[in-house]
Amino acid sequence: MIFIETKFTHSKQKIFLQYLLFNLEIQLKFLAIQKKLNDCVNGNNDSPEIQSQSVGKIVTFGYGNRKDYDSFLHYLQVFEVKSVVDVRLNPRAWSRKWYGDSIAKFCELHNIEYSSQLALGNTSGSKHWIPPEDQDVKNSLLNVAQMLKKGSVLLLCAEMDSERCHRTEVAEKLQGLTQAPIEHLK
Repeated sequence: MIFIETKFTHSKQKIFLQYLLFNLEIQLKFLAIQKKLNDCVNGNNDSPEIQSQSVGKIVTFGYGNRKDYDSFLHYLQVFEVKSVVDVRLNPRAWSRKWYGDSIAKFCELHNIEYSSQLALGNTSGSKHWIPPEDQDVKNSLLNVAQMLKKGSVLLLCAEMDSERCHRTEVAEKLQGLTQAPIEHLK
């Protein structure tokens, strides 16, 4: 915690300073988490090396405002996806169709594994990935790396544009573990 001794005459100045301190704490937390993730990916954290020959590709997809599964199914088939990994912090959506349990049923009908990895969710509210519990991230990444040995994995999130979504960072960390290629879908 950083302490700043100042006498405030206006409550707005005090609120602004609290806001700045809060943002600084968030940035410091983000940097610490990023360092831990980089250590994990670079093997500096006593983690087992996954640098195996992954069979599949890392595919990322955001359902955005899609009302049906048409493009989702098309991508699952074209990229021969074996596992869908839901990287949403809360696997719910504006439409019941995109709830985790509904997607799991859809995947089951098409012989595709579905896995909700809450530890790969994002608490930042922006494209910059801040996982809910950084100690669980390593295990989740290792689980998904194992799935890649069976075939392509699709990372699913809500944001349609991959450039505005944390799944891009998740895919890059996963690529660091597996050397699997990444394809971001529209």
